[in-house]
Amino acid sequence: MTVHYGRDHFASAGEIVSGVIAQALEPAPPVNLVGWTEQSIIFGPNDPFPGPYSFERFPFFREILTELGPESPARVVTLRKSAQIGGTILGDAFLLGWLDLVPTQLMCVHPTLTQARAWVNNKIKPAVRNSRRLQAILNFDGSNRDVKATELLFERVDARGGVIVNGANSAASLSQHSVKAQLQDDLAKWEDNDAGDPEAQADSRSQAFEDAKIFKVSTPMVEGECRIDRNFLNGDQRFYHVPCPHCGHLHPLDWANMQANIDAAGGIEGAFFNCPECGGVIEERHRSWLVDPANGAKWVKHNPAGRQPSFHLWAAYAPLMSWLRIAEAYLKAKGDSPKEQTFSNDVAGLPFRRAGEAPEWEKLKERADAAENPFERGTIGQGYYFLFAGADCQDDRVEVGIWAFGPEFRRQPVDHLIVEGPISDEETKRRLDEVLLRMTWPDSYGNRRRIEHLFIDAGYKREQVVDWVSRHPTNLVTPIVGATSDNAPVFGAAQGRERTLRGKPMKDKRLVFPVGGGAVKSYIYDDLRKGDPDQRGFVALSRGFDSNWFEQLASERRAKSKNRRGFWQYTWTLMAGRRNEVLDCAVYAYAAAVKCGWKKLQDWEWTQIAAQRDHPPADSDLFTPDLSRQVPARGAAQQPGPRAPAPAPRADPAGAGGGWLPDTDNFLER
Repeated sequence: MTVHYGRDHFASAGEIVSGVIAQALEPAPPVNLVGWTEQSIIFGPNDPFPGPYSFERFPFFREILTELGPESPARVVTLRKSAQIGGTILGDAFLLGWLDLVPTQLMCVHPTLTQARAWVNNKIKPAVRNSRRLQAILNFDGSNRDVKATELLFERVDARGGVIVNGANSAASLSQHSVKAQLQDDLAKWEDNDAGDPEAQADSRSQAFEDAKIFKVSTPMVEGECRIDRNFLNGDQRFYHVPCPHCGHLHPLDWANMQANIDAAGGIEGAFFNCPECGGVIEERHRSWLVDPANGAKWVKHNPAGRQPSFHLWAAYAPLMSWLRIAEAYLKAKGDSPKEQTFSNDVAGLPFRRAGEAPEWEKLKERADAAENPFERGTIGQGYYFLFAGADCQDDRVEVGIWAFGPEFRRQPVDHLIVEGPISDEETKRRLDEVLLRMTWPDSYGNRRRIEHLFIDAGYKREQVVDWVSRHPTNLVTPIVGATSDNAPVFGAAQGRERTLRGKPMKDKRLVFPVGGGAVKSYIYDDLRKGDPDQRGFVALSRGFDSNWFEQLASERRAKSKNRRGFWQYTWTLMAGRRNEVLDCAVYAYAAAVKCGWKKLQDWEWTQIAAQRDHPPADSDLFTPDLSRQVPARGAAQQPGPRAPAPAPRADPAGAGGGWLPDTDNFLER
């Protein structure tokens, strides 16, 4: 409101006061985050779509950003999404838009402080460099000494607001702040910190504000324990419905719809959707038309009773990944449980359902004992070329499981040995030397093969295990420990705190690596359920193992339980009356094969390996043909004879499979 006065009119004091009060009471214009984003978010020349942000390419983000505005009554907004669909920019626009239009104290929380710093340096600073509007309110070049701009805090130039950047892994960084709005990024990857649940800690930072706004955004991870999935299911579950170009029927683009077409076609030719109403084929050329609200596309609540808005969005909607690439990614991952989880999370935007219940060991034994089964304990079956082993240490023995690995992620249990005596005993170590260096197993042609690599658990009697490991080169044996997180990768970053038996730091210390046993157990159980020998990941069970071996292989289940701090988590627990050494050894052998590059081998490499190995032994065979295998005489030593040295590795195709895994950057140094 503006008060105008004529040339000859003198305003009274009351008129002036009334005018000022009216101006002060005039409501501010509504905060338009959508319009602000189009004007203020500018992409650089190396971005996929250089120039000002355009909602024409991402129209489905309009409603989400509107819910994130201060006019919306929603307190919590959730986005469960695929990776690389523009969701990060949405979070950035939310924070920076509030900082500009609704100056206040804000917070952004990432899984770790390291990721938080990377977000500031790789996302926020480039956004400021590209936008004059952001340069006007923020300072990152140090020209204004009165403005704080560090890796973990950036403020407006007028000090009217700022963004505190935190890591969920640090309870201290989540304390002593009170913020009106916050972004919780990559929420599914948050893990409990020293003070408990970081999500609850972050939520409490906005407790003092009745009109607070919390944006939770992430790709999902594992079903049943995923923070972003839980928030999505508790909300109103909005899916973006698009019109059929043939009949106009509104429906969401469902991954299961495309998946069925890809499976039926047996290739990328199935990269399309069918309308659930008329059955018409919906192709990628329709995509920009499909997602346009002018044609009827809109968000639809699948759970209207949900109190807070929650959105699901995946790669098929966004113009950053073609449908053919989606199909290629699916076909590449199919049959390989770790890759299937990555596809489900990062491409389909869905939580992955992990196997938690063990398969029935009786049925596994029946399948192994079937008369038509060609696989025998102690013999490497045809089509399996490399032996990897896992060793588990107990008080009075060391158990070693030997598995054979082949193409298409298939594997076969070959043997299980028991070396009597504690790992601290010198005789036990000598017998383990025999297993690693001298024992051999015949393949279907009579060639004898040794263990390529062995993983041994150092979680128990760590110093003694590392002492034995240090007797052997790194290309033969690796000490490992179980990772603490159930979501840990199969093979993690090395630890480095090894000491001698006298407690002194090792000069030539052998690094100990964590293994994600929780995930691998799920993968093993998934594959044990596969009944078709041609399936990727099939486990060819061998005859000759007793009932106890099968009971141990299927001895654990994944269940929800409370940890020592009283927080719920998923853990693997041993079934009553069972032992689990066989399962643990299978996990370690699997991890050893992955570390050594088994899953990286291409089809042409497997063809070369088969050509070199699928034949009877010649006089010049790498291994001595009369070196007999001694089946577990409780760890008895084998026939003497030094292990033949590994041939020099070759990186060319002709060298693939010449006795060892090919020499690439993905394999252990030979």
